[in-house]
Parts: sequence; C-alpha cells; structure tokens
Amino acid sequence: DYYRSIATQVITGSAKFNASNLTAVSGVIFVDGDIKISGNYSGRAVMVATGSISVTGDVLAADPTNDALVLMSPKYIQIAGNSRVEGLIYSHSVIDDSKVTMSGTVEIEGAVIADAVVTNGAMNVTYSKVWDGLALPGQGKSQWAQISWERIGGA
Repeated sequence: DYYRSIATQVITGSAKFNASNLTAVSGVIFVDGDIKISGNYSGRAVMVATGSISVTGDVLAADPTNDALVLMSPKYIQIAGNSRVEGLIYSHSVIDDSKVTMSGTVEIEGAVIADAVVTNGAMNVTYSKVWDGLALPGQGKSQWAQISWERIGGA
C-alpha cells in the first residue's frame, strides 16, 4: 500500500521492461501484477511488483555512477540464465513466503536482500551501494536488524 501511494506510475496487470522502455526511468513504478525485465537501463527508479519479478539476460546501468535500479517483490524474484544485474534486489514479506531464486550463472553488482535465496548454478554478489549518494524516490521508515548467514552445502 505504501509504494502504491507514493508511486509516480501505476500499472495494472503484468508489465514487460526492456532496453526500449528502461531509458531515463525515474520515480516509483508500481505494477499490480508481475514484472518481466531485461536490458540496459538509465535513470533512477524503484520498481515494485505485487506479484513476481522475472529477470533474464543482463540488466545493466548505462552509467553506474549515476543510474540506480531497485527491484522489489513481496513474493518472488527469479534471475535466470547468464545474467548480470546492477542494482538492488529486494524480496521480503511478513505474510507470504518470499524468496529470490537464481539459476544459471548470475552476477549481482549491488545487493540482494531476501527472506531466502535459492541458487541452482553459480552466483556471485559483489556488494556495492548502487544507491549511495543518489536520490532514490520514496522515503520510509528505516529498519535495522542484526543478521547472520551461513552457507549450506557446496563449496
């Protein structure tokens, strides 16, 4: 409800985003449905889906020093194939089981915040404050929690 209320653009139903409609993105884009995304982007935006977000292929910033993209879903974010994503991936819900799944060879330049991360293949996350110093839209309550993680199985 919060992101819908501050959205600069609301889309009802599923939406596809690629290089042709990811140029100079800005604001909070709220999709009442699923999002499919691929391709380069420019601008600064928060993309929120009430459903799932599916990422295929590279999602790269045209100018990593000025562009920032945040992908948010309370359900499920899937990144598939040999993909590189520059941005923040966020999947959390206090009601539903939310998670991020990555299959293939996935590289994230930014951060992943999720209730669960499931991998099938190679995953490499290089932490970067992709939004640091950039005025991303929206303001909310800051929440901090001490967390820990452990690798289960594998190398």
